[in-house]
Amino acid sequence: MKKEIKILRKCQKVLQDLQYPGYPFQLSIVIDLADYKAWVDYGKAQDLNKALIEICQPLMYRTAGCDLMTKGTWLQDQNLSNSEKILKADLDRFYIDDIDAVRFYLALNSAIYSHKKKEPIFIFACIDEDTEYVEVKTFNTLQEIEQYYNEYFKRED
Repeated sequence: MKKEIKILRKCQKVLQDLQYPGYPFQLSIVIDLADYKAWVDYGKAQDLNKALIEICQPLMYRTAGCDLMTKGTWLQDQNLSNSEKILKADLDRFYIDDIDAVRFYLALNSAIYSHKKKEPIFIFACIDEDTEYVEVKTFNTLQEIEQYYNEYFKRED
């Protein structure tokens, strides 16, 4: 594993260690754009496309809403008749539920698709609803990553 990725994974570990039972939504992703690999929430390495598919569902669930359903129950108590109501609902029945999730999703996609695959680009992105923290950072060098880690994530032991 590249040293840049190891340091960014340490940032993910710090975020993961903040969580406790009942912790609000938190999501982080580390991306090695040159190798097209990603690590979601301190998980294992995977293809970038698979990682983006993995994070899209929880982000979509947080991002959009409709006043014809109640979040937390509609997934378990789906009723096919409700799907017709939702499909035919007026635009004013839908709303943005979590603006931070929207910011995270759009900024992450912008960071990924505005860089060439061949560049040595590393991306660290996270959303933490407990602290209302949203971050999407791109790095070109190991020194930038080390400085970022030391400023924001290094623990005093």
